[in-house]
Amino acid sequence: MTGIAGVVPGMGENCAVRHLQTMTGALKINEDEILQEKASPQVGLVGAARPGQMALFEAGAVTLAWIGQFAADALTGEFAPPTASTGEGIIQRYLQAGAEALCGLNGRYALALWDADHRRLVIANDRLGLQPLYFWHNGAALAFASKLKALAGCPLLRKSLDPTALFDLLATGQMLGEHTLLQDVQALPPASLLLYEAGRLQVKTYWQPRLYQTGEPHPPPEDLAEPLVGLLRQAVERRLRPPISLLLTGGLDSRLLAGVLAGQPAGAVFANTIGHERAADVILARRVAQAAGLDHVLIPVNPHYLEEYSGPCVRRTEGHMNCYAAWILGERELPRWRQAASLMTGVGGEAVSGRHVLAERAGPDLTAALRLLTGAHWKFHKAARLLRAPFGRAAAQQSFALLAECALHAPSTRSE
Repeated sequence: MTGIAGVVPGMGENCAVRHLQTMTGALKINEDEILQEKASPQVGLVGAARPGQMALFEAGAVTLAWIGQFAADALTGEFAPPTASTGEGIIQRYLQAGAEALCGLNGRYALALWDADHRRLVIANDRLGLQPLYFWHNGAALAFASKLKALAGCPLLRKSLDPTALFDLLATGQMLGEHTLLQDVQALPPASLLLYEAGRLQVKTYWQPRLYQTGEPHPPPEDLAEPLVGLLRQAVERRLRPPISLLLTGGLDSRLLAGVLAGQPAGAVFANTIGHERAADVILARRVAQAAGLDHVLIPVNPHYLEEYSGPCVRRTEGHMNCYAAWILGERELPRWRQAASLMTGVGGEAVSGRHVLAERAGPDLTAALRLLTGAHWKFHKAARLLRAPFGRAAAQQSFALLAECALHAPSTRSE
């Protein structure tokens, strides 16, 4: 699917169909996509999907819509677009074990399930909240969508700007927490289970990362390196559909991917970096690509990138990110990018490598701020940049150097 949306009107209102019709148009990315709706007086659900894919799944009184990708059986195996068997399997999990069975599935997803027998709406997303989903609730009705502009089409909403969100955007370049630019519209937090029944809304957090506190015993990094590399290899192998385009910088995240991809057949992977000859990203990426045995291509930054890419950046992020980073869209200028079967890029390396040590040394105030920022919806990788300080960098680099070293050199016996 490429988008989902839905609305549950207030008790006694039979306007779900009318409300849904105003939201559907904004879900489609391409004109050839299909829209499939499930509408009744109690609920309206719609899914947008590419030709040949299913948009909604139904089994008895239960209807399921999702956006993203699951493993083939929602637990293990190769990742794949939605299929009837996958949808039916997820519905069966719900019928057998309840709403909690939809938590923590293997994938990048946001799903919505309507149980007509109980008049219950269940919404869940993946552990890191990688698939955006927005919702609005006024105490009597609820509406949601995977695209903010689709939710804005719901006539129930009072469309006004959230001044706190605007301040966050201007001050930090992104949204913080669950704020959006629309007043009273929230982003579903990572690892969330939303239940809506009889006008009552409940949002639960079903998973949180383990953060060790100051003085608390924790495993040494060397004991975690091998399991981490194993999981990373498994994740990358599920996505091995060459030719692969790897957006490579000198950062921890893309460096790890380069290490795992080392040893692939010639021509299977091409690394590319956006920047200029003297940029640190370009210099470091070339060294990493050489060490990993990968072809490397420099994509020069268009000096007019703000003028050229700001519009697409706003459309892609729905206004939730400063356009200073729009240069990343320059990758599409590379002809080989269009020939790639899969694209790999790292997200979160700086935040993951720095947040533990920063929190450990900074005290409770900065720790609380750091947790707030690292929880920012699908952009937690900006947190380390916002709170970067000398007291955290050296220790963080030491703590995670072994992980990077293991991943970079695991395919061979080479050393720096």
